[in-house]
Amino acid sequence: MRKSYIFTLVTQQVDEWFEYLQKRGVEFEKPPTFNEKYQIYHCFLRDPDGYLIEIQRFA
Repeated sequence: MRKSYIFTLVTQQVDEWFEYLQKRGVEFEKPPTFNEKYQIYHCFLRDPDGYLIEIQRFA
């Protein structure tokens, strides 16, 4: 079941967290990308309960 909440972690190490978690088998819904509209760099994954987690940094 998909949940409607987003839990956002703000860090300068978006790429490092992406690589760390991916190496441990975490599947991402969206790899790190730059969002022009909001001027953020971010990626998305889901936790085991289906909650969306965003890891981002401000540009």
